[in-house]
Amino acid sequence: YLHNLHVLADQNAIPPKHLNLVASMIVAHQRAQAREAERTSRAATSAHFGTVGKREVFTLTVERVFAVDGDYGVTNIHTMRDEAGNVAVWFCSSAPLNVGQTYTLKATVKSHGERDGVAQTVLTRCAIID
Repeated sequence: YLHNLHVLADQNAIPPKHLNLVASMIVAHQRAQAREAERTSRAATSAHFGTVGKREVFTLTVERVFAVDGDYGVTNIHTMRDEAGNVAVWFCSSAPLNVGQTYTLKATVKSHGERDGVAQTVLTRCAIID
Protein backbone atom coordinates (compact mmCIF):
# COMPACT_ATOMS: atom_id res chain seq x y z
CA TYR A 1 0.00 0.00 0.00
CA LEU A 2 2.65 2.53 1.01
CA HIS A 3 4.81 1.51 -1.93
CA ASN A 4 1.89 2.09 -4.30
CA LEU A 5 1.30 5.54 -2.77
CA HIS A 6 4.96 6.38 -3.24
CA VAL A 7 4.87 5.31 -6.90
CA LEU A 8 1.73 7.37 -7.55
CA ALA A 9 3.18 10.42 -5.79
CA ASP A 10 6.13 10.37 -8.20
CA GLN A 11 3.87 10.44 -11.26
CA ASN A 12 3.27 13.57 -13.37
CA ALA A 13 -0.32 12.52 -14.08
CA ILE A 14 -2.61 10.22 -12.12
CA PRO A 15 -4.87 7.82 -14.05
CA PRO A 16 -8.54 8.20 -13.01
CA LYS A 17 -8.71 4.61 -11.74
CA HIS A 18 -6.11 5.47 -9.05
CA LEU A 19 -7.80 8.62 -7.69
CA ASN A 20 -9.26 6.80 -4.67
CA LEU A 21 -5.83 5.49 -3.73
CA VAL A 22 -4.30 8.96 -4.09
CA ALA A 23 -7.09 10.43 -1.95
CA SER A 24 -6.24 7.97 0.83
CA MET A 25 -2.72 9.43 0.92
CA ILE A 26 -3.89 12.19 3.27
CA VAL A 27 -5.24 9.74 5.85
CA ALA A 28 -2.12 7.57 5.56
CA HIS A 29 0.06 10.61 6.24
CA GLN A 30 -2.04 11.60 9.27
CA ARG A 31 -1.77 8.06 10.68
CA ALA A 32 1.99 8.05 10.18
CA GLN A 33 2.27 11.37 12.03
CA ALA A 34 0.12 10.04 14.89
CA ARG A 35 2.30 6.90 15.19
CA GLU A 36 5.45 9.03 15.25
CA ALA A 37 3.98 11.33 17.92
CA GLU A 38 3.02 8.31 20.06
CA ARG A 39 6.49 6.78 19.66
CA THR A 40 8.12 10.06 20.67
CA SER A 41 5.80 10.32 23.68
CA ARG A 42 6.63 6.77 24.78
CA ALA A 43 10.33 7.42 24.37
CA ALA A 44 10.07 10.43 26.64
CA THR A 45 8.16 8.59 29.38
CA SER A 46 9.98 5.25 29.41
CA ALA A 47 12.98 4.71 31.67
CA HIS A 48 14.92 1.69 32.89
CA PHE A 49 13.83 0.13 36.17
CA GLY A 50 15.15 -2.56 38.49
CA THR A 51 18.75 -3.64 39.05
CA VAL A 52 20.47 -5.79 36.43
CA GLY A 53 20.99 -9.31 37.76
CA LYS A 54 18.61 -8.88 40.70
CA ARG A 55 15.33 -10.79 41.09
CA GLU A 56 12.49 -8.41 41.96
CA VAL A 57 8.70 -8.14 41.94
CA PHE A 58 7.02 -5.96 39.29
CA THR A 59 3.40 -5.13 38.45
CA LEU A 60 3.08 -4.93 34.67
CA THR A 61 0.29 -4.70 32.11
CA VAL A 62 0.70 -6.72 28.90
CA GLU A 63 0.42 -4.47 25.83
CA ARG A 64 1.43 -6.81 23.05
CA VAL A 65 2.36 -10.45 22.54
CA PHE A 66 3.68 -11.87 19.30
CA ALA A 67 5.22 -15.19 18.40
CA VAL A 68 8.44 -15.69 16.48
CA ASP A 69 9.26 -19.09 15.03
CA GLY A 70 12.95 -19.93 15.39
CA ASP A 71 15.36 -22.86 15.24
CA TYR A 72 14.37 -24.02 18.73
CA GLY A 73 10.60 -23.54 18.43
CA VAL A 74 8.24 -20.66 19.02
CA THR A 75 9.31 -17.73 21.20
CA ASN A 76 6.60 -15.45 22.62
CA ILE A 77 7.72 -11.85 22.96
CA HIS A 78 5.76 -9.90 25.58
CA THR A 79 5.83 -6.10 25.63
CA MET A 80 4.60 -4.77 28.97
CA ARG A 81 4.35 -1.46 30.85
CA ASP A 82 4.31 -0.51 34.48
CA GLU A 83 2.15 2.26 35.99
CA ALA A 84 4.85 4.86 35.34
CA GLY A 85 4.92 4.05 31.62
CA ASN A 86 8.23 2.20 31.64
CA VAL A 87 8.56 -0.56 29.02
CA ALA A 88 9.54 -4.15 29.86
CA VAL A 89 10.15 -7.02 27.43
CA TRP A 90 10.05 -10.75 28.20
CA PHE A 91 11.04 -13.53 25.77
CA CYS A 92 9.69 -16.97 26.64
CA SER A 93 8.71 -20.27 25.06
CA SER A 94 5.83 -20.95 27.45
CA ALA A 95 2.17 -20.05 26.85
CA PRO A 96 1.65 -16.33 26.25
CA LEU A 97 0.07 -13.99 28.79
CA ASN A 98 -3.23 -12.25 28.05
CA VAL A 99 -3.04 -8.83 26.35
CA GLY A 100 -4.56 -6.06 28.46
CA GLN A 101 -4.27 -7.96 31.73
CA THR A 102 -2.14 -6.74 34.65
CA TYR A 103 0.15 -9.25 36.34
CA THR A 104 2.40 -9.21 39.39
CA LEU A 105 5.58 -10.92 38.24
CA LYS A 106 8.70 -12.02 40.05
CA ALA A 107 11.47 -11.66 37.48
CA THR A 108 15.19 -11.14 37.04
CA VAL A 109 16.30 -8.01 35.21
CA LYS A 110 18.47 -9.33 32.38
CA SER A 111 19.52 -6.01 30.86
CA HIS A 112 18.66 -2.39 30.22
CA GLY A 113 18.41 -1.65 26.53
CA GLU A 114 16.84 0.58 23.95
CA ARG A 115 14.72 -0.14 20.89
CA ASP A 116 13.65 2.54 18.40
CA GLY A 117 14.68 5.23 20.87
CA VAL A 118 12.54 3.81 23.70
CA ALA A 119 14.28 2.67 26.88
CA GLN A 120 13.25 -0.86 27.82
CA THR A 121 14.07 -3.33 30.56
CA VAL A 122 14.57 -6.94 29.45
CA LEU A 123 13.23 -9.48 31.96
CA THR A 124 13.93 -13.19 32.30
CA ARG A 125 12.69 -16.05 34.50
CA CYS A 126 9.26 -14.43 35.02
CA ALA A 127 6.86 -16.12 37.42
CA ILE A 128 3.31 -14.96 38.06
CA ILE A 129 2.57 -14.21 41.71
CA ASP A 130 -1.05 -14.76 42.78
